[in-house]
Amino acid sequence: MMPVKIGFGGLADSITDQLKEQGYEAPNEGKRFDRLSRSINHLLLNGLISDSTAAEARKRLMREICASARPIAEVQE
Repeated sequence: MMPVKIGFGGLADSITDQLKEQGYEAPNEGKRFDRLSRSINHLLLNGLISDSTAAEARKRLMREICASARPIAEVQE
């Protein structure tokens, strides 16, 4: 599988959109990943978790994203 690159910042596109731009999808998990990423950002911005805790949470989320990402099936005509 090609490496997947995901931006987690507050201004980044949704994970679903980022995967789609790279030719991947996360069936049944995309919206969950989007919510988790927003939650991490929300906790960090409100001072409820440290930078290092947010980095570890994003690393764990990235592992889940990579495990779930599948190439988008091309439509055959």
